[in-house]
Amino acid sequence: MSDREQLIDQTTSGLNALDLSLTAGQIKQLVAYLLAMLDENTRINVTAIRDAEDAVRLHLLDSLTVVTWWHSLGHTNPPESILDLGTGGGFPAAPLAIAWPKTKVVAIDGTRKKIGVVERCSEAAGIKNLTGVHTRGSDYKPPASLGAEGFELVTARAVGYSAKLLREVYRLVRPGGWVCLMKGPEPTPEELRAAERFCVQKKMHAEPVYSIAVPGLDARTILGFRK
Repeated sequence: MSDREQLIDQTTSGLNALDLSLTAGQIKQLVAYLLAMLDENTRINVTAIRDAEDAVRLHLLDSLTVVTWWHSLGHTNPPESILDLGTGGGFPAAPLAIAWPKTKVVAIDGTRKKIGVVERCSEAAGIKNLTGVHTRGSDYKPPASLGAEGFELVTARAVGYSAKLLREVYRLVRPGGWVCLMKGPEPTPEELRAAERFCVQKKMHAEPVYSIAVPGLDARTILGFRK
């Protein structure tokens, strides 16, 4: 069995553990993106993770917990549009674009080289619905194609304090849309209280803290907020 086939098997097993069903083609795309990103990483530093098997767990499967969380909210259809703030090497943007091929995904990052990596790896994996933009969240202007309302889902993966992130992305979320903040360990009570105060101020709804076990990792914590 080749290294690529082993990674496909590992990804398939992880998806089963997360109760997610993707086609064989989608799983191949996930692995193709990951391998392209790891190759880019030998020249441009986008992740501290060098081992491919570790990257399956820490990047692919971890990113796809957003899909499990989305389903837990009762959604039967994917979001129409996603903005990924501070995407880095394209996570969770690229796995979400693969899992939801009809969703328009925009990945933004303040480092131009990282956006270049995301664009090249997306092309290598055949991802057609992901656009990379070099900008910061505070400066970003949504495309005219979204109209004035903004994105249905905004994601941010371990890139900052929850209340600060909510302030930054609030204007980018459409009414009735969602913010998904991906955290590692359980957030502190202080962080949760600060986020709740922002929600009261802006009349947003804060979902209960969502925890899910990622195969081979500690539990992933997701904070969800509805505008």
